[in-house]
Amino acid sequence: MRPPLLILSVLLIAGCASQPTAEQSTSPTPPSASSVPILTPRTPTPAPSLPPTGRVDAASVWDSTRGQLVIFGGFDGSNSYLNDTWTWAGSWTQHYVAGPSGRRHAAIAFDPVHGVALLYGGDGPCQGNSCLQFHDTWAWDGSAWSKMNPVNQPSIGGVMTYDPTSSSIVLWGFLGQSFPPTDAEMWKWTGSDWNQVDVQRTGSQLLKLDGYQFGLSPDPVTGLVMLVGHIDGTTPNTWEWDGTKWSFIGTVGPAFQFNMQEDVATKTVVAEDGTGTWSWDGKGWSRLAVASGPGKLQEAGMAYDASDGWVLLFGGIDPDTAYGMRNDLWAWDGQVWRQLT
Repeated sequence: MRPPLLILSVLLIAGCASQPTAEQSTSPTPPSASSVPILTPRTPTPAPSLPPTGRVDAASVWDSTRGQLVIFGGFDGSNSYLNDTWTWAGSWTQHYVAGPSGRRHAAIAFDPVHGVALLYGGDGPCQGNSCLQFHDTWAWDGSAWSKMNPVNQPSIGGVMTYDPTSSSIVLWGFLGQSFPPTDAEMWKWTGSDWNQVDVQRTGSQLLKLDGYQFGLSPDPVTGLVMLVGHIDGTTPNTWEWDGTKWSFIGTVGPAFQFNMQEDVATKTVVAEDGTGTWSWDGKGWSRLAVASGPGKLQEAGMAYDASDGWVLLFGGIDPDTAYGMRNDLWAWDGQVWRQLT
C-alpha cells in the first residue's frame, strides 16, 4: 500500500554574485534524439521515454496534486543555462512551454494550499565570479508557468520548503554574496505576495554558514523547519526554526555539497553527500550502511515521491568521471537505492 500523501521539501543551492537583470519568458526548442534509456517502471507500466539531458542544480520538486516530479532548468556544464520543464510519473515528459529564463540554483517548493509549484530566483550566465541574479517568482500549475507579481520582493539567494506549521512556503537565504554574510532573511509566501519574517538568529553563529550551499526541510518528527549548512565548507551545522527563532542543534551531519530531502514514509530526512547516505531521525544524523547507490553525486536534485513513498534523486555531477553531468534518476525506499532511469 502506498503511504499517505504528505508534503515534500526540497534542497536547493544559493546562487553566485548578485547583479540586476531583466526577467524574461522563453520556451525551449524540441530536441532530436535517438536513444531510449532502460527504465525500471512503476505500476502500471509506462512507455519508455527520453530523459532530460545531464545537468546540475536543477529545480526539483514533487507535485502532490498531479502526482509527478517536476524538473526545471539547471546547468549542463557547457555554459548553457537551461530553461526546459520536465515531469516524471513513471516516464519522462517534456513540456514545450514559455516560462522562466535559463538558470541554475533556483529555489522551488510545492504549495499544496494553492496547488502549484512555486519557483523563486536562481542565477544565470556568469563571467568570472560575477553572475546574473534573478529575484522573480513563478508558479507551475502542471501545464503552464505563470509569472507572479508580488508587491514585496525578496533580494536574496536562498532555499525554500513548505512549512506545515504555518501552512505556507518559507524562503530563507543570505543578503549579498560577501563572506561571511552580512545578514540573512526569511520570507513567507501568501499565495500572491511575499511577507518578511522577523527572524531571531541566536547571535551571529548562523551567519557563519557558507552562503553557497545549504538545505531546508520539514523535520517529520518535530514538525519544525530544519536548516543544514556548513562553516568553511567543512563543519556541518543543523538548526531548527520554531516559528519565532532559529535554534542550534549540532555539528554532526552530511558533508559539503550534499542533497537533503524529507522522507515522509520513514519519518526521517535523507541526505546524500557523495560519500554516503545519511538519515535524520528527529534527534540527530547517522550515516547509513548502504551497499550501493548513485555514487559520488554533487549538486543533484531531490524530491519526495508521495505516490510511491520514495525519495527521488536526479542528475548532478560525478567527480569520478571528470565532472560528467548525470541525467539518471534514483529512488530511495528507506533501505536501498534503485535506479529508475
